[in-house]
Order: sequence, then C-alpha cells, then structure tokens
Amino acid sequence: MKHTRQPFKPVRGANVVGPVIRRLRRAARPRITHMDLIARLEILGVPISEPMLSKIENQQRAVLDYEVRAFAAALFVPLEELYP
Repeated sequence: MKHTRQPFKPVRGANVVGPVIRRLRRAARPRITHMDLIARLEILGVPISEPMLSKIENQQRAVLDYEVRAFAAALFVPLEELYP
C-alpha cells in the first residue's frame, strides 16, 4: 500500500491556544482586560500589542512557543492548561 504525504493543514485558525487565553482571561476574577494582560506580558519581557492580542484570541495569528509560556505565566496557569 502506497502512502502519499499530504501537506499539514491546521484544523482551526493559526493557533489552538487563542480561544483558551480569551476564556481564561474573561473567567478570571477580577476579569483580566486586554490591557492588563498586555502589561503582564510586558513585565515578562514579551511585548504584544492590543491588535496582536486580539488576533491571537481570534486565531488569526500564530503564537510562538515562548509567547505561550509567557501567556501561561501571565494568567497564572500551568502551560498545559492553554492547550485544548
């Protein structure tokens, strides 16, 4: 049986963590705003603008590995919790 390699096609958008980041941010008490999260990321040395964060949450921008780690730290959750 001959197998042909198909190109990888993401099932959903440019990332899988964006909707989880949005859900965690909104579920936090008190709620974490975009600006709050951006400030936390800045303190961690990962500058992300508001339009970039919006694109990440809407799965329109890929998230780099070090950014995922920073999001987990900024949201005070284990890294694994960002993955569905």
